[in-house]
Amino acid sequence: MSKKVAKIEFGFENCEIGSLPIEAVPVFNLRNIQKDYHHMWQFKDDPTDEISTDIHCEGAHFQIDYALASKVKTNLMCLDNQNLDQENLAQRFLNWKNLTSVTLIYEDRSKEIIWLPYEEALPGETFDTRNKFQSIKVVQGNPWEVGFNEAYKDHKMIIIDISNNT
Repeated sequence: MSKKVAKIEFGFENCEIGSLPIEAVPVFNLRNIQKDYHHMWQFKDDPTDEISTDIHCEGAHFQIDYALASKVKTNLMCLDNQNLDQENLAQRFLNWKNLTSVTLIYEDRSKEIIWLPYEEALPGETFDTRNKFQSIKVVQGNPWEVGFNEAYKDHKMIIIDISNNT
């Protein structure tokens, strides 16, 4: 039995998070998912029977509706009083290429965090935390780019590709 995704949270390098309903992300693909299990009993008072799990992927592709993403603020944007015209999730995607994770939130409220390939474009540069594996573009009206879904054929779409196989 498969679970239905209700929304996707996008995690950025600075711990900023933006959440979109699944309707705003008509296409996504997480490739070559690997699950790692860890157990380390480090301190005397630590539980001895707990296992932690990390899920990674080698590549990801997202098509995000620009208009819907421009109506959303991230958790950090909500701390200031700027309006959505000045600051929104669509602009966040376009201005900073530093996605690190996605969290799939299912209709039953369960969650699954998937870590994306990430490496700083300029290692050691404090103020330049771009992911060298990430590319982004905005397209509109090109069915070869955004697919043939009639509901999105005239929409401006943000296309994000992340792959460490470059």
